[in-house]
Amino acid sequence: MTIKSKVQATDAEVVPPSNTLPAKMPVFDVKKRPSYEVEANFEEVETYLKGVAAKYADLVFTDENIEQAKIIKAELVNLRTSLTKIQANVKSERFNNPKKIFDAKMDSLLSIIGSTESEIDQALSKEDQKRIDDINEALDAYKENFATFYSLEDRYLARIEYKKSYYNKTSIERESKADLEEQFKVLKAEQVARNGAIKLINRTLKDSPEINVQAQIDKLDGGLDVASILEWIETEQERPAELKAPKQVVGVPGSPEDSTEYLADDEEDEPAEEKSLAGRVLEDAEKIDFQSDFPKKTKSLSITITYPIDAGDALTALFNMLRDHGITTKVNKV
Repeated sequence: MTIKSKVQATDAEVVPPSNTLPAKMPVFDVKKRPSYEVEANFEEVETYLKGVAAKYADLVFTDENIEQAKIIKAELVNLRTSLTKIQANVKSERFNNPKKIFDAKMDSLLSIIGSTESEIDQALSKEDQKRIDDINEALDAYKENFATFYSLEDRYLARIEYKKSYYNKTSIERESKADLEEQFKVLKAEQVARNGAIKLINRTLKDSPEINVQAQIDKLDGGLDVASILEWIETEQERPAELKAPKQVVGVPGSPEDSTEYLADDEEDEPAEEKSLAGRVLEDAEKIDFQSDFPKKTKSLSITITYPIDAGDALTALFNMLRDHGITTKVNKV
């Protein structure tokens, strides 16, 4: 299957000879006519306007003579308006109609060419579309074969592209095919590397159910190298067991019956105390893991917080705690 296709004109498509048609277009003989130069008393008007300008040349306009400035401004506007109106009228009278007549005659000549040219363009467009369809048919066949051979997953297969250069009239099919296969080779290498990294992550976390596997794979897909991920996993696995498993007690005011709260060993036997709203907020927030794998990469988010009027102290305490974890806030009063 080939991408290239050529148009061969049949005898019926060749322009027939004509005994009445000249060998070439006649020389366009544009007759010279008298100049369209406009005769008017330009010098007289110019002298007057220079006199007006000279009359006001030494004036300095300030707040004290602002009313005089307004009068002079009105005079100048009147002069300018009068001249621009004359300019528009003369152009319309002397030049517009000849220009329209000339353009109409030239457009009539061009339309004779355009009607025939349009028919040819339609035929050429159909032929070019057929050429493009043939290219797509060949590329689709190559893509299907390469997809089977390289066993690309859908996530990588979707990244295969038909480049603009494949559709150039000077393109060579074997070069387009080679370039397409090169895309498959590059993506196959990425696929192998990713799957190998995932296997390594799964094997490393085989005995660490407390660490979420998918979260580590998401880091990998987010651009973090597998070595850094494994280093983080190793650090987590080496943490003392007592830091990984908080003690469990229940009965914190304001919590659902099936919730679990965590306190230190020496607090287990102490009776539950009624805590302030700020205390309860901080106690709940302290259970959240704010540890970051990317401490130097940050994002900003603008939000509006609606809270009970007596919860201001609790919010302040929460924001102060977040600051200790590198999370800063800025209050914009509404």
